[in-house]
Amino acid sequence: MKLSANKKFYEFVDYVYSFYGEYAGDTLYPIEGCTWRVCYNSCKEYVLKVAGTDAWGYGDSVDREKVRDIILAKGYNFVKGVA
Repeated sequence: MKLSANKKFYEFVDYVYSFYGEYAGDTLYPIEGCTWRVCYNSCKEYVLKVAGTDAWGYGDSVDREKVRDIILAKGYNFVKGVA
């Protein structure tokens, strides 16, 4: 079964949120104030930026880290003492 592009995008947002979301549970690198919506908007910004280029890694860890950089550039910071 082939996933729709929309479903893949939401899975990517969930993947990013699982690493950086402040309220995602066992987040490895929580970013203060990073909600699912912050991840969604940052993923959308990243995907639109790399659309039609070879930069998209199909939601891999490099893509996740690039989204993290977008989140941090918006002024968010890692939760102190965790990351």
